[in-house]
Amino acid sequence: GNLNIPSLVSNESILALANELALQGLIQDLSAQITMVSTVGLKDQTRKAFILADQTITEASCTACIVQKLLTPLLVADQREGMVLQIWKPPSVLPASARQVVVVCTNGLFERLSVVEVLIAAGEVQADLIPIVSESTFRFPSLVFYTELREVITKATGGLQIGGVLKVEILVGVVQGLFKEIAIEVNPQDQELVLRIRIQAL
Repeated sequence: GNLNIPSLVSNESILALANELALQGLIQDLSAQITMVSTVGLKDQTRKAFILADQTITEASCTACIVQKLLTPLLVADQREGMVLQIWKPPSVLPASARQVVVVCTNGLFERLSVVEVLIAAGEVQADLIPIVSESTFRFPSLVFYTELREVITKATGGLQIGGVLKVEILVGVVQGLFKEIAIEVNPQDQELVLRIRIQAL
């Protein structure tokens, strides 16, 4: 009979398992034993919560992993409806099924074009944005911040528009909406109990 693999399991993991079983002589005909239901379309439909972080900053990457580890158990009820918490990896695009995006805020994050595209996409699908601060020196947005952001992004995008609106203005609107929420500080060096309490507040 066929073995139906849940869509939460990647094709790469399925193939690795199948190859290992074949090497051990436990299965012979891979195609007859495994039904690949873990297609890109299905994964996009289930990945409704994302963590957005600057992957070039070690502290931000660690924070993203901690948030994923500690927040996932709190989403058990949602997981039954397909809610899965994933760490966004560049150059992936944000799927239309995204409903929540946890943003790990670090200095310079909003000037990265790959991040800009994800934030604009989040605004387009009206995903809920949740800010987390992982740097004690993080500079919260001010009038000066938005002025500098407009200059940097306008120069980088060349004044590109979406629906007649400048990309940079869409980004500014998304960032302003992000910081209407209270940002929770998550420091990877804090004790696990402290981290759990803070993440439960999300």
